[in-house]
Amino acid sequence: MVALSKSEKWNEKVTLGITAIAGFAHTLSTIIIGIVVGFFGYKLSGSYSFIVGVIAPSLLILLGIIYLIS
Repeated sequence: MVALSKSEKWNEKVTLGITAIAGFAHTLSTIIIGIVVGFFGYKLSGSYSFIVGVIAPSLLILLGIIYLIS
């Protein structure tokens, strides 16, 4: 935002306003995406309980171990 502010020659008030709007929009969209993904995950968990309960955690643990090793 600072680079954009300098290139567009915005004053502090405009820069802070644009930054606040962008930050709010980012936060709101992240919350909405999280709710949607959580809803679908909840709906799928009943029919895919083995995948959700065993395979997914195992995969995450394996990826964590690979990340720690490398």
